[in-house]
Amino acid sequence: MKKKKRKADSHFKLVNIIQKLPNLKRSQSSIIATVLLILLVLAALVIVWNIVHYTIKTKSLEAKKLSSCIVSYIDIEKVDNNNMEFVIRRRGGGDFNIASVKLIVDRGNPQKLTDVCTGLASEPDFRNALSSVKCVFSEAPTKSIEAFLELDKSVCPVTGKIEISPLPEIPPKQIGNGDNSQPGSTIWDFSSLIKDYELLINDIISPVDKPEDIEFSPDGKKMFILGYLDGKVHQFNLNTDWEISTANYYISSSISNEISPIHNGFVFNSDGTKMYVIKYPNIVNEYSISSPWDISNLNQIASFNVEGFDLALSYSGIAFNTDGTKMYLQGHYKDFYDRNVYQFTLDTAWDITTTRYDSISFTAIQVSNYQDLFLKPVGKNMFLLSNYPDKIFKYSLNNDWDISNVNYNNINFVVDSFGSGGFTFSVDGKKLYVVSGVSSTKKIFQYSTVTN
Repeated sequence: MKKKKRKADSHFKLVNIIQKLPNLKRSQSSIIATVLLILLVLAALVIVWNIVHYTIKTKSLEAKKLSSCIVSYIDIEKVDNNNMEFVIRRRGGGDFNIASVKLIVDRGNPQKLTDVCTGLASEPDFRNALSSVKCVFSEAPTKSIEAFLELDKSVCPVTGKIEISPLPEIPPKQIGNGDNSQPGSTIWDFSSLIKDYELLINDIISPVDKPEDIEFSPDGKKMFILGYLDGKVHQFNLNTDWEISTANYYISSSISNEISPIHNGFVFNSDGTKMYVIKYPNIVNEYSISSPWDISNLNQIASFNVEGFDLALSYSGIAFNTDGTKMYLQGHYKDFYDRNVYQFTLDTAWDITTTRYDSISFTAIQVSNYQDLFLKPVGKNMFLLSNYPDKIFKYSLNNDWDISNVNYNNINFVVDSFGSGGFTFSVDGKKLYVVSGVSSTKKIFQYSTVTN
């Protein structure tokens, strides 16, 4: 009652004030007073709404900024066995460069010493939100390193840290093949590889959006590049077999009608009449090819959804055995990065509609992020590519084409590519090809074995 009385009093007072204006009757004054009160109430509501909306928006932006600034993962990778050189890498938390790195280094002395690595980081990869800096020490740390990463202050002033103790050891590199090659052979042997050419893709074709994977025809006369976001496969013809320096652009074929589709890996069947492409996040599409190893006429004929097996959330690499009855997928994301390779059986060779999971997987523990895989044609070796750091790791299979029992050979090869997308070998294992998936480079790197 009191609240209603106060409202009535306010209205009465306003009416009396308005009534004093010339040529206004009391009824008119009452109407005007009512309208003014309504307008005042509406104005107050608008002000309150703006304050609340601004507060919510500000907090939302702050929360979004803070969530994007969180450094979710930091790698400290030892580059040499003398503990003199390290690479600090940041993963997750937005696409921001590292502004500076302060290192607290424990060398077993009573007092920890401070080394500083300052400078702009390498260009981040916007899929993995990663940037890196290299730190070289005059005196090697012996126990631990704490890395304090401060991101670009103009965008995201956040510091993260991680302590590595003891420092990870790099296994000694073994000279040998880890397979059944003859002694002294340089086939499939990382110890004898040298880079002999790097090809800038945009020099021979209009821009390819982030080249993601690479394949060749068995005779080395044709090369194929998968685009990450452009929804196309690009074909090149080589004047000299297996020599990318002689590559000429031939044709590009669309594999998607979507806007900015994402494709993570691809492979052909043994005779070049079919192609299989991983569509992000967990679809394998099968295409028929009218003329073997000529992608000018592609038709999608089947699709396989891996989601139903509840394995990885997304996949980045695909391979088959030589007769098309086994398929292998490289996991990419799960709870975080997925380090598993999964094995499947095709009841009908090369027909992905007949695919079933073998309940067999292999977990690689050398690094956290793997991008592509390759199985040697005889099924005795498997190679995995990581793109941060950019390395290829070699493994032996106890039973051909069976990844249930895999051994790491303590052999890895550092590639020059930054943000490697995919890789493959020549059929004789004497050449290795790696494609860079970072937009600033878009290169193919060719490595060849040194003959004995």
